Formats: sequence, structure tokens, C-alpha cells
Amino acid sequence: MRFKLFVVCALACGFMAYVLANENISTEELEDQIVNAVPEPVKKPVTKPKPQAEFVEVVPKATPVVKKVEVEEKTKTKPLALQKPTLIPVVHVTSRGTDDILTVAGLKPQKMFGALIMPNDYMGELGYDVDNSGYNWDPNNNVAPPTTYSVAAGGYTITPARLAELRSTFMYWYFDKDMYGGRADYQFDIHASMTQLHKNLNFQLPFYGFRFNYTRLSLNGYLEFSDPPEYLTYPLVFPIKDWPIKNDPSFMGIFFSKCRVGRIYPSDIDQRTPGVYFRVERDLMGRTDRFGVEVRERTMWDIRQGVVGADTFIPKHVVIATWKNVSFAGGIDNSLYTTNTFQMILATDEVYTYIMFNYAVLNWLSHTEAGGDTTKGEGGVPAYVGFNAGNGTQAYEYKPYSQNMVIRDLANRGWANGFPGRHIFRVDEQILIGSCNKDIDAALLPLTFAPESGNMLGGQVVNITGPCFDPSIRVTCHFDTESVLGTYVDRNRVICVQPYLKAEGYIRFQISVGTQRFKWRGKYFVETPAAATEKIFFTTDDVHKKNPSEIRITWTQYNLTSNANANVMISLWGYRETKIEPQLEYIDVIEASYSNTGSYVITPSNYINRNNVNRDMQFGFLQINLTQPDQYSGLAISPVLWSRPIPLAWYMAPQWERQHGKRWARALCDNWIRADRFLRNFAADLPLCPCTLDQAVLDKGRFRPDRECDKDSNPSCLRHRGAIHCVVSGTPCPRS
Repeated sequence: MRFKLFVVCALACGFMAYVLANENISTEELEDQIVNAVPEPVKKPVTKPKPQAEFVEVVPKATPVVKKVEVEEKTKTKPLALQKPTLIPVVHVTSRGTDDILTVAGLKPQKMFGALIMPNDYMGELGYDVDNSGYNWDPNNNVAPPTTYSVAAGGYTITPARLAELRSTFMYWYFDKDMYGGRADYQFDIHASMTQLHKNLNFQLPFYGFRFNYTRLSLNGYLEFSDPPEYLTYPLVFPIKDWPIKNDPSFMGIFFSKCRVGRIYPSDIDQRTPGVYFRVERDLMGRTDRFGVEVRERTMWDIRQGVVGADTFIPKHVVIATWKNVSFAGGIDNSLYTTNTFQMILATDEVYTYIMFNYAVLNWLSHTEAGGDTTKGEGGVPAYVGFNAGNGTQAYEYKPYSQNMVIRDLANRGWANGFPGRHIFRVDEQILIGSCNKDIDAALLPLTFAPESGNMLGGQVVNITGPCFDPSIRVTCHFDTESVLGTYVDRNRVICVQPYLKAEGYIRFQISVGTQRFKWRGKYFVETPAAATEKIFFTTDDVHKKNPSEIRITWTQYNLTSNANANVMISLWGYRETKIEPQLEYIDVIEASYSNTGSYVITPSNYINRNNVNRDMQFGFLQINLTQPDQYSGLAISPVLWSRPIPLAWYMAPQWERQHGKRWARALCDNWIRADRFLRNFAADLPLCPCTLDQAVLDKGRFRPDRECDKDSNPSCLRHRGAIHCVVSGTPCPRS
């Protein structure tokens, strides 16, 4: 009896020791050994499918089994893409139901708030878009594509369906294997004992007014460009006030917190190795290989449609950094299963730089040094999210998420490209947010809008990003003293058409959502008609003649709408300043309905018999607008294109001749001289004219080039025949 009890106790102790050994072998040293271990090659072919991914040979039925073994033995040291028979990845999917750690992949853009969705076919299926090299082009494939960069003509052309498929996937590519037996993007040298690696970019990266050709990839959730301070105190405050005594790091922080490589369950759907991934794709503008084209097009359209003002951006270089299943530092062994997964996509054309933050899963908020607990990483000071220029200059903390308990909302907010968890920024000069932000009551939050300036005559379409918009809630835009209603585009964007403004320079620009007060604010620059961007072009100088036979005009049709079948109206407006307020008045319709072709010929003889009430107008503007803006742009008010100020003799000359006689030009000049006597004399307040051309060009503080006679941009000098370069006063005189 005693012997039986002894045997039972021994078995029980052995079983408990086995369980504890398998549960607690996660010390960081052993973890590093496991992560860095090189897998041993398989000596014999696998004959029975395993529950995880493997490679299965495709062999003709007539081939004997013995030959199959010999072929594999001979080719086991060659790249997988060159082996015969071809090896095709097969994935056996097992779902953990509602207990999954990873919950994002293959996500479709969501139009409503809700949890991130994980489809059952996460890693694709056998035979999915497999090319002649045996590579599976599933966007979620964990094996990197062949490194066959190409700039040859006639390369790969992406289809709209393929682009839509790529853009419907939340996370960008990251690979832990390649077709040559390597680790692909996985950074196995980053672990608890070495938390960062130096990476040469080999291109110029504009960031916060600086330019870098390298970066440092950190396990702690950021890309860095200079040394951090030796000690950190929480909450983190940037820039460092004691710089240069203490280091002030330049960094891009997606989740700045002390991290360590976590673990995944054997039953998790995504079995890619936990840790840090890094990939650089360069010179994308000229690439014609499939992967280069797909990276360029996917990134380009995600940024163009996700950020206002990025309509012409084409990425030249793209960097993809991914932190997969990273846990917090200082936790117990079991906390290694409490992990976060997030990703940073950096795109630049070496002039503009855009950054995309993808937050797939956020299960913990802070590490133990910041006050977090040792089991779940809860409490304390959460991670820092934002950017620091370095050298004690400036910083941008992404509020209200950074170092706040609402940081967990990063995975459910943003809505860039329709995805909850995606946030986009422009970071080359100053930090401009490109996705909607969480509203905070009584906070004066900054707006992002483009363009940032417009003609004072109005009609400029302004795209606005700030709060998260709702199609059923009214948005009001307030330009200085004028208010207009906004048009809903998506959760991240509304459009407001700038009204006619009786102001010049910077004005206050605000928006109100629903019945709330105007708490989202920015500064909008109002340009004078002569200084504003030219939108209607005159191909000749006939508009300055008394009796031209025709006047040819052109415009960029896409400035109004992308619909080539839209109709436009061309009209003439006059301008005068004879009262306290300037007067802009409608004169006549040049063309009531005309196809938006981008060109038109005005025939002045058609207006000989006009008899306008406001025929005292001596100069004005041409205006082009949509006849049915709601049909083509969904707007209540049409966008408007304005010409530069033009003389109206080609239109008014017959009326002036009937009023003043054949010497009408002399009569108008005499009237101007009589009126000018009663105006304030400002000529004496102007600075003296520069003596030489060099002085005019170099003295930028007091003089600026005349836009109609500039040796660099417009040397025609229509009003000053024979002149080489003209300048005007850079600032208004004291009495003007």
C-alpha cells in the first residue's frame, strides 16, 4: 500500500514539474535564444500534414517515391524559388474564436463604429494568385516576394481590382520569411538586451524642418534620429527643456514606451514571429517590378485620399516598420501574452513626408517604470504618441491619446481610408494631422485644411479635417465674418466653398459641428485678386486691346470637377472702390451653358448693343462656375475660377463711345485725374526705388517682383515694354 502511494505521489510531482516548466521557461535570456535560433533543415520529406503552415511538393503522379526523396536531398540547399519540384506554401487555419490576441488582417473599410474584424481566411488559400516563380501574392502572405527590382519599360501594370484588394487590407506587408531561406523583414537582432538598430535610408527624409538619411529602429515603439536622454521621468515632456545639457531626441513615436518581445498562442491565426519588422522600398517612381508598383500605388492612393492637400503626391521611397506582439517591460512571465501590434508606414518624395500609424491591437498601456502593473500593463502613465524635432526646438504630442487612458481608443479612431485604427500625418515641416481626432469639450483644437489660402473673390474649395464628421450633423464654416455650410465627404473630411471676403491677409477660420460653438480653429490666408493663383489664362494680350476680334481663354477643367460632361457658365464681373466698401458687381453672361472642355473663344462683337447700368466699371474679372454643382460635386455652392484683373474696354468700348464720343479714352483719363485729387496721397510714403537690378533682386525685405514683369516667372512685361524686371513695394505704405 505504501509503495502504491509513493508511486502516485511521484507521478503527481512529475506532472506538476512538467506543467510549471512549460509555463515558466520564458526568461528573457532563454527567449532571446529561442528567437535567434536558426531552424534545422528537414532531412526527410514530410508525408503527413501538420496543423501549421508547411511546404508541400507538387509532383507528377508517375514519379516514384524514391526519386522524390533524391530530388529533395539534392536541392535542399538551393533557393526555394529554384527548386524542382516547385514548393508551394499551404496554410492550415485554426481559429481561436473570441479569445484571439491578434484581431486584424484583411480588414474591409468600415462605415460604422465597431470592433476590428478578422476574417477566417487570414493567410489566403492554396493557389491564390501564384506566378511562375511559385510565389503567392496574397497581401497577407508571410513570405517576402522575390527581390527582382526592375525599371525596364513594359513591366507590371496593376489593375483597379488588385489595387482595391490591396487597399482593403488594414495592415501593410511585413514578412518573417523569404524565398531564399532568410528572415526577410524580421529584425532578430532587436530584443531585450539590444533594443535598437541603426538603419541607413540612402535617401533624404524631410522631418520637422530637418533632413535625415538614416534612422534608428527601436523596440520601444519609435524611429529615432538622435540620442535620447539618459534618464526619463514620467509623464514625458518634449522638447527637453534642459537641452543642450540633456539630450533632446529627434523621433517619430507611434507608441513610445519600454517594450519587450512578447509571445503568441499556438492556436493564434497569425503565426508570424513576434518582434520588430523593418522594410525599405526605394526609388518607387521608376520601378516596374510587381512589388514596387504595388507598394507605390497602394501607398500613393491611401495618402492622397486620406490627407487633404496630398492630391498630387507620389511616393519615391516607403519605409514599413511593424511591432508585432510586443509586450511591456517589467512584467511577469505570463504578461508576455499581453501584447500590442502596431505599424508605421513612412512615405516621402524627398520634399513632402507622410506617416501612417496603424494600430491593430492595444492590450496594454504602460510599462512598470511608468507605474503600470506587472500583469496587464494597466495604470500608471500610458505611452507617448507624437513627434519631437530635437535640439530643443519643437514637439507635437498627439492629444488626447498620448499619455492618457484614452490611448486605447487609437485602435478605434482615426478612420483614415475608412479604417478604425489608422491615423495619418504630414511631418516634413510642421506636423499636420490627416485624420479625425477625438473631440474634447472646451478645447481649441487645430484644423487641417487645404488649400490654406484663396482669392478674396471667393469660390475656393477648402477640404477640412479635424473632428470626426457625421452625415446627419450640420457643419458650419466661418471665414472671418462670413459663414457657409459644409458638405460631408466622409468621416474624415468636409468641403466648404470660400465666400467673397472683404479682407486681406490672415483671417480666423473656424468650424462648428452641430449646435456646438466654433472650437476647431485655424488661420486662412486671403489673397488679393492680383496676387492670387491664376486660374483663367489668356493665350494672347487681346484682352488689353480696344477692339479685339476675339479673346481666347483656357482653364484647368479639373479645378472645377473631374466630370468631363459637366456644364459651366462664363460670366463677366466688374470691380470699383468709390465707396467705403469695395464693390463687386455682376455685368453680363458670356456663355450660359458650355461644356467643361478647358478652353473658350470670346467674341466681343456679340456685346456691341449692350447697355449696362454699371457701365462706369473700368476693370473686372471673368468668372467660370458649374451650372449644376450638386449634380457633379454634391455641393450646394459651386466652386469658382477667377481671372486676374482685366480691363473692360473690349466689352464697354461701344457704350463708352456712345456716352463720351470717339475720344472716350481721353474723357475717362480726365475723370480719373479729377477723382484722384480727392484721394489721399500715398506716393510720398513709398520707399525710394532701387538704383540697380541687383539691389532690386537682393533687397527682398522692401521689394518683391511684379508678377506681370518678373525675369524668372513672367518676362513678357506687357505693361512695361522693354523692361527686364520690375518690383513693387514689399509692404504697404503707412497710410494705405
